[in-house]
Amino acid sequence: MEQADRATEERELAEQPEHELRELTGIYQARGLSPELAGQVAQALTAHNALGAHLRDELGITAHSATLVLLAVLGAVAARLGGAPMGRGAARVLFWGALAMGASALIGKLFGTGMVG
Repeated sequence: MEQADRATEERELAEQPEHELRELTGIYQARGLSPELAGQVAQALTAHNALGAHLRDELGITAHSATLVLLAVLGAVAARLGGAPMGRGAARVLFWGALAMGASALIGKLFGTGMVG
């Protein structure tokens, strides 16, 4: 589903760049920025990585959310294969996976490295 959303955004950015810029501007205004600042932010993020800005701010797709969803799915599958309740398996793997991601991010911050993304 994320791949389909990504393909749609890529097409829209290629075919209607001004519309997509207005769309981002509206998103930032809805989050409380003034129209002027929202326009500046939208332009800057579009210049830096238009697709990334739309995936993150319009659709809510981030590397972390995609990773967490995958962890939950894998936990459910592993539980099913092991004969355990899928919900508890998904929750367990999701919890510990998110905890590990947070710990990794904290350690990276403490030692001056960051996550690539």
